[in-house]
Amino acid sequence: PREEEESSSSSEPPTSATPRLSTLMSSGVVKKLGLGGLIKLIKWIDEMLSKVPKESIEEIARFAAIIGIIGEEERDFVFSAIDFVVKTRRAGLKVDDQLIALYMLAKVFGVEDKEADNEVVKLAVDRDDKFIAKFIKP
Repeated sequence: PREEEESSSSSEPPTSATPRLSTLMSSGVVKKLGLGGLIKLIKWIDEMLSKVPKESIEEIARFAAIIGIIGEEERDFVFSAIDFVVKTRRAGLKVDDQLIALYMLAKVFGVEDKEADNEVVKLAVDRDDKFIAKFIKP
């Protein structure tokens, strides 16, 4: 499936070799991971990107799938999450801002996740951000 995406000819600009995020969102990986797990994954990716190139993180995900730590769906999801972090970093959005934006969007749609609340509280406290704090139930 990855080769098909790379070789597809369309008038759209070339995209990453990773599956489309919308396909992955419907796969159940996000429900399994939860918003809190997604926040932790994005933090891990950002931390890793400050140490190694994107390709090294992708290789870790590939190997984790090969040895059975994660499945192929999860591996593909990690690839998409890496692309998200890389693209939004290039656009000038720091990882904390990425996470807060995702969290606030999830709240707009009524997503409740205590693990995510805890992660975002840590971010809000670190930033002394009163605006974020109002989205978090005590």
